[in-house]
Amino acid sequence: MIRSRWRALLATPALLALVVGGSVLTAPAANAASLLTVTAPADGSTVASRTVEVTGLAPADATVVVLNAAQTEELGRGAVTAEAEATQGTFDITLTPYDDNDTVAQSIVVTVEDGSEAAVPVNFNLPEAPAAPVDSFDVAAPTNGQIFTDSYITFSGTSTVGAVITIRDASGERVPGQSDVTAFDGTWTTDLSFATYDGVQTLTIEESVNNAVVNTIERTITVPAPTFTITSPNNGDVFTTADITFTGTGTDGAIVTVNDSLGRPVNGENSVTVVNGVWSAELSFASFSGERSFAVYETLGDKYLGAITRVITLPTSEPVFYDAPVFTSPTQGQTVTPGFVYFTGTATRGTDVYMVAVPRELVENPTARSSQTDLLLSGAAAGARAADVSAAAAEPVYPLSAVRVDNSGNWNIMLSLGAGDYVAFAVLIDSTAERLVPVSPISDPVEFTVAAAPVVIDNGNATGPTNSPATLAKTGVESPSLIGAAGLLAAAGILLMLVRTRSVRTARAAANTAAPRA
Repeated sequence: MIRSRWRALLATPALLALVVGGSVLTAPAANAASLLTVTAPADGSTVASRTVEVTGLAPADATVVVLNAAQTEELGRGAVTAEAEATQGTFDITLTPYDDNDTVAQSIVVTVEDGSEAAVPVNFNLPEAPAAPVDSFDVAAPTNGQIFTDSYITFSGTSTVGAVITIRDASGERVPGQSDVTAFDGTWTTDLSFATYDGVQTLTIEESVNNAVVNTIERTITVPAPTFTITSPNNGDVFTTADITFTGTGTDGAIVTVNDSLGRPVNGENSVTVVNGVWSAELSFASFSGERSFAVYETLGDKYLGAITRVITLPTSEPVFYDAPVFTSPTQGQTVTPGFVYFTGTATRGTDVYMVAVPRELVENPTARSSQTDLLLSGAAAGARAADVSAAAAEPVYPLSAVRVDNSGNWNIMLSLGAGDYVAFAVLIDSTAERLVPVSPISDPVEFTVAAAPVVIDNGNATGPTNSPATLAKTGVESPSLIGAAGLLAAAGILLMLVRTRSVRTARAAANTAAPRA
């Protein structure tokens, strides 16, 4: 049993004599009544804990010492507490906890330091030590040395409940897939992709508890040749054109996306599908210059299959301008139901569309319209301007961010609009530039009406506004502008102002991040 240094005092009878004040432990005369008694632990009892408390009575002002059975090691000591003028008092000494590997049967000797009382031996039993925790961490699959013909491999095993399992490759990187899994019921399983690996792989499976690795197991497996590859371009390629086609191989049905170093999809035919084991993406890198790093990802449903990095050198970027986006819904003059209005349109694939729906009241009311410039003012100036504008002034409605045009050239945005007359504009923006800037003319305006919600009258019939000469029909047939040329120009200006505002906010956010630009 390992004890603290202060307890290992009585290695010889001479040292024992020092501990007990120079007196030999001899029993006093048989006819003398001993003032030292031990009340706990009772002789022959089993204590409740391996931290043993020794209590009893002893002469007032004495010091009680507890020794091991051989009287060569001090296990504890304590002073006697007694009332004034009392000849006897109580003591309570907590021994250093016994180790789990100490035997159950134990003996101690309780005495007083000056040897004036007969020593009291006590025999007792410790409770059984708790069973050592069983190391339940194991990897059931794959087995060591297993050879696979499929790049998608299931790992499973057992672990401590709540532990997190992480699988790392020989370089210490997490293997693509659901690499960090929790053993909620003492078991774990995860599917990993080795689509970018080739041949023999040495893996480390880690078990972590409270963010600390507590166990590791190694597995060596053999995986097939990579199924996800980039055949073009090669690392280090130098280009004189910004229009570049990425090609490669992959898993049928998977989606391949090319992102810049900030995780933004590159413009063009991006997020392409692997067909018959191959994929191809025609991309525009006109917004980038010089040596740039791009990450190419492969996903299949919610499964992450892998990523490959390509570093290429691009020509100096030139301003790029695209055709204006086009609205396909709502149509010109259409009346739509209140609530969420679904805007659809077409534009150059892989570009980003931003739009705004401006209430007629805003573009026809100069006072209300001026309040929108507050978006570009300082806080104090904006507050002063807002004081002159009605709290109920109409406001433009716009999405939180631009949307990407898909590979078929289609885009869609959903906005929540209240009843009224609106005009919508859209524009393409460069989301990869230092600041968001328009890269197309503004679209043709689409004027439409959001009908008022039906109201319920006393007879229980629902009724709503009826069409009047000022209300456009639902057929989508073009009709005279509700807003007028000046209003349309003002609405288009609001769109550009919103783009500029988001550019300022984006630039400020970029200045506060350490992420490298592509």
